Amino acid sequence: PPRIAIPVATTPVAAPASRPAAPTRESSPDDVEPAVRDYRAALALVRDRDLNEGLTRLRRFVQIYGGHAYADNALFWQGEVLFMQRRYQDALRAYSEVLSRYPRGNKVSDAMLKMARCHQRLGNTSQASSLLQRLRREFPQSVAARIASREERS
Repeated sequence: PPRIAIPVATTPVAAPASRPAAPTRESSPDDVEPAVRDYRAALALVRDRDLNEGLTRLRRFVQIYGGHAYADNALFWQGEVLFMQRRYQDALRAYSEVLSRYPRGNKVSDAMLKMARCHQRLGNTSQASSLLQRLRREFPQSVAARIASREERS
């Protein structure tokens, strides 16, 4: 099956109190904080198309590490897996939770774009359009807003 390009680590919401050392060629996986190791393992499963196990691990990550700097990313990736599985209503809930639980997180604009796409797939064009407008208004400099502008034009 084709591999999915997934970033190994995304920019956290805020720097954790004690930031783990960035892995180097000399460091081993044991040198990485357990939460980061779990997050990376979940994303590796998604990348390798083991979507059900990846989703399970992402959910577990958010349950265990809900306050971690990567928690919003893990929740966003839950939405991505559900979207890939064409479970648009479930994906919409996951993306919505990114906004409600992590309103200052680094995945908010991306989650809004993906929420609009879910609404489009579900036939809710007015909600999709409203979300794209809100995205461009609240995050005008974001990559997601530029994509939203292109999508609205096409």
